[in-house]
Amino acid sequence: MNLLLWIFTILFCLALTDFVTDRYPRLQNQIYHIAFMTTYILFTIKYYYGPDIVHYVPFYETIQQPKDILNGNYNGIFEIGYAFFCSVIKQIGISFWGMTAIISTIYFIAIYMLFKQIPKRKTFALLILVILDHILIFSTYRQCLAVSCFIFMVLSFWKKKILLSMIWCVISVTLHKSAIFISIPALLLLNITSIKVDRHIYSALILILIAMLAIPASDSASAIIRLLPLDNETIRSITHHLSLARNIQMIFIIYMLYMIAIVYYRSIRYTNTVTEKHFRWIILAGALIIVALYQYYYILNRIRSYLLPFLITYIFIIVNERKSILCGASANIRSAANIIRQTAILATLVYCVHFSISLYKSQKNLKGNVYATSTILELHNHSEEYLKKRQIRTAQIYWAYDFMHNNNNKIQQ
Repeated sequence: MNLLLWIFTILFCLALTDFVTDRYPRLQNQIYHIAFMTTYILFTIKYYYGPDIVHYVPFYETIQQPKDILNGNYNGIFEIGYAFFCSVIKQIGISFWGMTAIISTIYFIAIYMLFKQIPKRKTFALLILVILDHILIFSTYRQCLAVSCFIFMVLSFWKKKILLSMIWCVISVTLHKSAIFISIPALLLLNITSIKVDRHIYSALILILIAMLAIPASDSASAIIRLLPLDNETIRSITHHLSLARNIQMIFIIYMLYMIAIVYYRSIRYTNTVTEKHFRWIILAGALIIVALYQYYYILNRIRSYLLPFLITYIFIIVNERKSILCGASANIRSAANIIRQTAILATLVYCVHFSISLYKSQKNLKGNVYATSTILELHNHSEEYLKKRQIRTAQIYWAYDFMHNNNNKIQQ
């Protein structure tokens, strides 16, 4: 198995213990910390890993000095915030692997701080996050940093540190262009407290999501993007991400069940409004983006990364909060709640297994197997230069022979 499959397998096994340790919260929490540290370590020891290193490695090795970037003389291909980050890191003598390890550490710190709010079954929540967002963690360094800063932005806002929240927002935007469409609108929405979000909005979104199974995907979204006041590079990037679309997707079941859970559990009266006050706009934005971009899975998987940790946290919180109230409810209400919760759990576990098997099968057909295990531990047997050349060559083969080749989901432009 490759590194990713080892992570999935270990997390899956540890997540199963969540369902037998509810009566032993201390043990469950200890297992979560073991799972979290194991996941963090395995992701962090990756060495020149993933397809994007063909761009990231040369960029890091030839990055300008911090003073040149600050003086306005930056001429690199990536966002200026990421460039300055890399420049500072390299200036103090840290290797490319050290830079990736720092990004991984920052991300997992952000997730750990957010997941503190989940009362139980955190390992299961971590499994869902890793399965759905593994590409962000192991490959897309700029966006991983931007997502981390977005999480810090929201957490700072919840603690009423508005200035700090604004600073995190600015940093996020400078790290990856996708943050412009998420961080700024989110910061504005977080300040709106007088408007309530009715659960019927989610019911309508569920109906629209179902309709997406039948509505044929088109290139209309790309046409709309071209009308926006964006630079050519950004338009090309977005259009490229919109070029892949699919109506029927396995993950549809997960989206549907979790949105049903949101509708049902929000309908249960609960006196503690802190959760709703904190999460309502972020959860609504996440649901809207999932429904609007459901067919365009390639770009959805990128945009979704900003909101997915909050969606997972929110669902785990409300299910636990309402559980005590359900004890005094009628048998029909309790039965419906149990069916929704258990079906969602079972479907999620099945999806995790299905995804892992699909990934294992797909990697066999890759000429450039960018998923093959490559860790810093290999330095015991090989030189850094050898490993770097090997991994970059593998990534080059992937881009040349594997990426988007023979893909029948591409929209005809």
